[in-house]
This record gives sequence, C-alpha cells and structure tokens, in this order.
Amino acid sequence: MRTDRLDRVLAEGTGHLPRCVRLADDTVLSVQAGPGAWSRPRPRLYGTGTAPADYPGPYSHLEVYLVTLVPVPESWKQYGDVDEAGRLRHFGAVPEDLVRSLVAEHGGEHEEQDLEDDALKALSEAFFPAR
Repeated sequence: MRTDRLDRVLAEGTGHLPRCVRLADDTVLSVQAGPGAWSRPRPRLYGTGTAPADYPGPYSHLEVYLVTLVPVPESWKQYGDVDEAGRLRHFGAVPEDLVRSLVAEHGGEHEEQDLEDDALKALSEAFFPAR
C-alpha cells in the first residue's frame, strides 16, 4: 500500500500550508504538521508550542481536514469539529496510526498526486521562513 506522501508529511512536516493527499478511491485529505497546525509535537509560533519554531519533524499527530466527506471511525470523533450539517470534517492532533488506518481503508494513496501542492509548499517556505 502506498503512503509516500503521508510518510513524507510525518517525517518532514508541511511548513505553514497543508498538503493534500489523494487516496486510491479519490478521497482527498488535507493534512498539516508544523507551525500553526494542531500537530504534535507542536512547533512554537508566536510563543506557543512544545518544539522549536523551526522543528523539522518527525511528527506523531497531524491536523486533518476531510476534503471529501467520508465516514470516520468513532475513535476520530474526540479530535473533530462538527460542520453545519452535523458532520465531522476537521480534526486536530490525530495520532499517526488513526490517519494510517483511514488511508488503508481507502486503498492507500493514489499513484497520482497533485504536483501543484508541492509548489505551494515551496512557496510557503519562501514567504514564511522558520523563525
């Protein structure tokens, strides 16, 4: 099962912008780990956080936004916000194993990921250098 992008996000973080992960069944997650994100460890941003502002990773928990609404396991509900329709969509500090389980349930990562997402990460690093 492919998890190249997720592995890279957990190892290196995402900087100031989230990264999209397209799954094999075309479900899309937006994940973030780094300054300003609800990840763990949490890099210091404006005085808050448990790791240095330029912490490069690895991360054990990710902030996750479900771009494609999919059923989530009961175990995710403690990390989530409910949208206006009563559905869970945004999750903070989700443990790595729960994110991996969701990715596995949807067949792993799609072979084709959006290259524009990589360009956005590079741009964010240029405009928001580590403090």
